[in-house]
Amino acid sequence: METEETTVIAIHFTDGEVLEIGIGEEEFERLPEDITSNAWIEIDGNTINTATIKYFWFYDIREEDSGEEA
Repeated sequence: METEETTVIAIHFTDGEVLEIGIGEEEFERLPEDITSNAWIEIDGNTINTATIKYFWFYDIREEDSGEEA
């Protein structure tokens, strides 16, 4: 059985919208500083105005592969 882990950033905007994007380790390392120090950032092809971000956080999703094939 194999476990696959994905890191997700959840961004809550001032208008109430929520955007959840799966990110890689490199983005996980740079995003907190980029969000707090730049007017615009790009995440997975999405350009975001950081002034519209109310708050954000990261979480992991773990998916277990049962190893069974149909």
